[in-house]
Amino acid sequence: MVKKTQLFIQSEDGFLLSSESLLLGTIAVLGLLVGITSVRDSVVQELGDFAQAIGLLNQSYSFAGVSDASGLTQGGLLADTLDISDSASGVDANGIGVNLAADDEGGDSGSGGPPSPPPLPPIPP
Repeated sequence: MVKKTQLFIQSEDGFLLSSESLLLGTIAVLGLLVGITSVRDSVVQELGDFAQAIGLLNQSYSFAGVSDASGLTQGGLLADTLDISDSASGVDANGIGVNLAADDEGGDSGSGGPPSPPPLPPIPP
C-alpha cells in the first residue's frame, strides 16, 4: 500500500502544464468578473425601479366631517405631491429610468403629479 501511494505521488500523468492552468485560470477569472458586473448592474437597476415605485406612491387622502347633536368635527385632506428629488419623467440622477403610466384618473395629466382628492363637503351650521 505504501509503495502504491508513493507511486501515485510521484506520477505526473494527467496533470496540466503550468501554462495551461494559468490560461484556464485567467479565462475563468475574467468570465466571473463579467458575470458579477452584469449581476451588479441588474440589481442596481431593480433597486432603482423599486425605489422609484415607492417614491411615486400616491398617499393622498380626505375624510368628511361628522356632526352630531353633541358636537362636530371638521374633515381633513392631504394632497400628496412629488418630492423634491422625484421627477415627473421618472428618471433619477443615476440614470435609472422608470416608465410611468399616463394618469387615467382625471387628475392633472400635464403636471405629472397625483390626482387631486375630491373636495370636502361643506360643514352644516
